[in-house]
Amino acid sequence: MNASHNETEAFRLVRTKLYQPRISGDLVPRPRLLERLEARRDRPLTLVSAPAGYGKTTLISSWRDAMLMHTSSEHAPWYIVDANIKRHARLNIISHLPSQIPYEDLTAEPLELPPRQDAGDYEHPDFSKSNPTLIPAVYP
Repeated sequence: MNASHNETEAFRLVRTKLYQPRISGDLVPRPRLLERLEARRDRPLTLVSAPAGYGKTTLISSWRDAMLMHTSSEHAPWYIVDANIKRHARLNIISHLPSQIPYEDLTAEPLELPPRQDAGDYEHPDFSKSNPTLIPAVYP
């Protein structure tokens, strides 16, 4: 084996730890284990322990997918972001979320105002004592 083959093989091993596995069509359903995971959903930590190759990651992935499918709705959707590159993930979120809000241009027609009158001896009333919803003028 040459050096480039060893680097490729090492990278392939690492990739399996970074990405959710694809669930194939010939997956054996595990309803009892999924029910046990669901029963522990409110706990801060659930340990899934089994020997290598017993389907721990596949079980957790299918549970996560089922949870997302059952709790996502048009009114309150879940969005999944590829966050391998954090800066790109943030920019993708910033560009995507505003596009989901219906927008109607409500720019008003320009107003033509009369010239401003001189205030004369008018004094603004003190609303601070009579109006509890007034925002205090910290920077007058």
